Amino acid sequence: GSTTLGRNVVMGGQSATTGHITLGDQVMVAARGGVHSNLEKGAVVGGTPAIPVRQWAKCCAVFGKLPELQSVVRKNTKALAELTGQADNDKA
Repeated sequence: GSTTLGRNVVMGGQSATTGHITLGDQVMVAARGGVHSNLEKGAVVGGTPAIPVRQWAKCCAVFGKLPELQSVVRKNTKALAELTGQADNDKA
């Protein structure tokens, strides 16, 4: 595909576009960002697929905590099942 770039577009290292899309003027794509749809003027995105950079930064912050969060969810799910009596039903 071919991508049309507006004026003053900045694409970080190892970022990419795919398909026949248009990036508006003053768009910024973070390093390793993957853009697969049109972006309006002034958009600032990151990640693959590209999402608004503030949302992407929050996702990056949570990513390292996922194993701990998964453990907490499992523990709480088990405790809730025991409190509601569903733990016995699951064993049958």
